[in-house]
Amino acid sequence: MGQGGEAVVELKPGAAFDAGAIVATVKEQLGPVQTPKLVEAWEELPRSGNGKVLKRKVRDRFWKHADRQV
Repeated sequence: MGQGGEAVVELKPGAAFDAGAIVATVKEQLGPVQTPKLVEAWEELPRSGNGKVLKRKVRDRFWKHADRQV
């Protein structure tokens, strides 16, 4: 209710970033409810030693100035 999702993507070397295309693809495949409102491209996502994305570190960047945390 009143919350907009945000997506973070890691691009392959040499790939072009088109936020509109990403939003359109997600909307087509998953529907408007799961579609992010904003899309950011990061050079590298934080990963653990075995290669898994550290979601907590991704969330921390967006919630560090908020009173509440997710």
